[in-house]
Amino acid sequence: MRSGLPSHDFSYDHVTAAQTVANLAHLRPSAEFRSIFQYQNGHYVALSHIVPTLTGVPFTEYVAEHFFAPVGMNSTTYNHTAAAESGHRTDGHTHTGVNMTECVAKSTAEGYKKRSKACHGKIAPFGWFTDTDGTDLAGAGGVVSSARDVARWLAELLDPTVVPARLIGAAAEPRNVIGGKPMPGADGMPTLYGAGQFIQPYRGHRVVSHTGGVPGQLTLLARLPEAGVAVAVLTNDADFGYYAFNTVFAAIVDGLLDLEPLNVEQEWFRQYISKAPGQPKRGAAPAYGFHAVPGRYEGAGYGAFDLAPLNASDAVYARFPAELARFGLASQHVFVAPFSRIFATHIVFSHWDGPHFNWTIFIARHPKQGYGKGTRASGPAIITPRGIGMFGGFSVPGAGAPPKEISVEASEAGSEVWFEHKRRS
Repeated sequence: MRSGLPSHDFSYDHVTAAQTVANLAHLRPSAEFRSIFQYQNGHYVALSHIVPTLTGVPFTEYVAEHFFAPVGMNSTTYNHTAAAESGHRTDGHTHTGVNMTECVAKSTAEGYKKRSKACHGKIAPFGWFTDTDGTDLAGAGGVVSSARDVARWLAELLDPTVVPARLIGAAAEPRNVIGGKPMPGADGMPTLYGAGQFIQPYRGHRVVSHTGGVPGQLTLLARLPEAGVAVAVLTNDADFGYYAFNTVFAAIVDGLLDLEPLNVEQEWFRQYISKAPGQPKRGAAPAYGFHAVPGRYEGAGYGAFDLAPLNASDAVYARFPAELARFGLASQHVFVAPFSRIFATHIVFSHWDGPHFNWTIFIARHPKQGYGKGTRASGPAIITPRGIGMFGGFSVPGAGAPPKEISVEASEAGSEVWFEHKRRS
C-alpha cells in the first residue's frame, strides 16, 4: 500500500479485473513511491488476478472452494446476483433532507450532546448499488454473507482449523503506520496496517480488524485475539454506517470485557460534523462565461463524461438542488454529468466564484428507490477552458499525502485528477 497511488475510488468502473489492473498505470500518484501508506483497492484486485493467471481458476471459485466451504459458510458468495435471488440481500439506505448548515449550528451550540433532526433527515432506500454480479472487483471486497456465516469466519480467525494459524498471525503483523488522528479509545496511539488487516489498540487491548464498504453497506469485522473476543457490526446506512459501527463496537467490547463504558458516540459525531464543508464564497461569473463549461471531459484513468446544465425537470435530477442546499452550495449555475462508476452515478459542479466550483458525487437511483450523496464526495474544483482540476480529496489520498495547492495555475499539472475539455457542447 505504498505505491504512491491514492485510493482513486471514483475511477473504478464495471470492468474486468484485468482492465482494472491495467488502468492503475493511468492514475496520478499523490506521493513518492514507498514513502507513505495509502489504501488502494486496485492493489487487491491485482493480487486477486494472480490466482486465475497462475491456476486458471477464477478467484471467486478458489475462495469458495478453499475458504467458504471448509469453514461452513454456505450462505456466503461474491455473486451479488445469486445473493439477490436468495431473497435475503439487504437494500442500501441513505438520509435525505439533511441540512448540514443547521446540523452544525445546533450541534456545536449544544456541545455535540444532542442530535438535531437536521443532522439525520429521513431514511430512504436506494436498492443495490450495481446491476452486475459484482465479481470483477472481488479481490477488493464485496462479499455478501449472513450473520451466522460471519460468526463462523470470526471463530475461525480466533481458533483456526482451516486457515493456517501462521498465515492469520502474519496478516496481523504491522508493516505500515497509518497517518491521521488516533481512533477514539486508542490512547493516542496510531493505527497500523499489516497484510490486509488494521492493527490498533482499544483501551489497552490489541484489535485486529478490517472495514468493508460499498454504496449503502458499511461493515466492521474486528477481533481481540488475546482476549478471545471477536465482533462484527454490519450496517446498511450509507451516511452514518461508519460512525455507527465504531460506536457499536466500543459498546459491545466494553460490555464483554467489563470495562467502564466509554462514550465514543460523541467523538464520532464530532468527526461527522467536522466533515461538513464550509459556506462557499459567492462571487463573479468565470471570465470565459458559463456557456463555455458544458461539453465532454476526459481524465486519465477515469474515462469521459458529458457535462450539461442541470435540468431540474428530469426525474432523477429534480432533487439534486435540495441535496446541494443541505451543504450550503449554490443551486444556480449547476452542471451535471452521468458518471456511472462503482461508487458514483453522477458528478455535479456548482459555481462558487470565478473559475472556482464545487464538485459533488451523487449516487442517484430512480426516485422511487431514493437517492443519495456518495461518501467522501464533495470538494473544490477549478474549471478553465482547458479542463477541470479536481482537488479536496477527489482522489481519496492518504492522511500523509502532501496537500495540493488550489489555484488556476496548478489546476492541470498540480491537481489530484485532471479532466481535459475534449469537446464543447
